Amino acid sequence: MRPVSDPLDLEIRKRIYNEVEKSPGIYFRELQRRLKLATGSLDYHVHFLLKNRLLRIEKQGRFVFYYISSVSYEKEDKDIGKLLRNANMRHIIVHLIDKKKMNALEIAQDVGISPQNLSRYLKMLEEK
Repeated sequence: MRPVSDPLDLEIRKRIYNEVEKSPGIYFRELQRRLKLATGSLDYHVHFLLKNRLLRIEKQGRFVFYYISSVSYEKEDKDIGKLLRNANMRHIIVHLIDKKKMNALEIAQDVGISPQNLSRYLKMLEEK
């Protein structure tokens, strides 16, 4: 087996690396959807990039987030990125910015979630 001169010589690895660089904190399934890669193929190449220290992971509960190894991110930036990856959270934030005079019931209806879920999301936002 010959040594790898540049782990990013392979186009698929370069695409994976660039996608993680573009979206720090991306998780596996989202990376898979964006790149339209088979699970096994993506898993193999991600592990190769991890082994060669081009990517690093952070675990939170059952979720694994991927980052470029050469960049350090502030905790607040990572927390905001994780919040914005959730579609409902993004919609709530947009509503809070655009429509300052809405009550909770109106936001829940516009976003399409229950008032209980909205309450949970707002609590998460407040904590972060």
